[in-house]
Amino acid sequence: MIEKNRDLTEQIQIGKFVSAAYDRHRLTSLALVFSNVIPLIGVLFFGWLIFDVVLLYWIENVIIGVFNLIKIICCFPSLEADTNQVGSSSRQNLSEESHPGVQAAHAAIESGLAGQLVKVFLVPFFTVHYGMFCFVHGVFIVNILDPDTEGFANPFAAAAEKLQVAWFAIAVLGMLASHGVSLVSNFFLKGKFRRTQPFILMFSPYGRIVLLHIVILFGAFLTMSLGSPIWLLVLFVVLKTIFDLVIHLAAHSITAAPEDS
Repeated sequence: MIEKNRDLTEQIQIGKFVSAAYDRHRLTSLALVFSNVIPLIGVLFFGWLIFDVVLLYWIENVIIGVFNLIKIICCFPSLEADTNQVGSSSRQNLSEESHPGVQAAHAAIESGLAGQLVKVFLVPFFTVHYGMFCFVHGVFIVNILDPDTEGFANPFAAAAEKLQVAWFAIAVLGMLASHGVSLVSNFFLKGKFRRTQPFILMFSPYGRIVLLHIVILFGAFLTMSLGSPIWLLVLFVVLKTIFDLVIHLAAHSITAAPEDS
């Protein structure tokens, strides 16, 4: 009986957390769901196959990388943000040091100069590293899932060809709009660009896309093995949307500042 009450209490707490997270991020959540409805329309009314859906989600990875690059370039963490992460005592000890080098480092952090200089390395490194990650992943998707592929196929060329199809282009625009709304709302308007270090942004997209696309590829192979029935394609898109929404709410709720709550 005690265990049942405990489980019920945990379920209520999880429900409250999800509800509160959704209330704080209603706009971006609705934009995310709307962007994922478009491939659902493609499956139901325009004969999309599993390759079309997975290629769209791969393009979404590229969009995430581009917007993350914008975040790295535009973030300008203040000294206050640094001390919130490492503790106020660290700043006090730093300011009490009399060594000229420490004073110079403190002045550089205070002005934001150190954080800006590190971008000279981070921006090209992230571009190359994330670009190669997406390229290899895209090669894998196109050359295995595309039934029309003969020999080696470039994923960017395949994406460019698909973008000539109206509904596929609309779906990509929907993904752009969804992540654009999140960028403006969560990163700029809520002041997250002043609280996030560029090194943190450097690695932030990888966990999400790796986890998400393990699920996507597993679902894709399952769908193909069963002959790509439309009901399974619909279930595939719906589950991806739910999974994506949960990750979105959890990520922004965990990293939210008190004023965001």
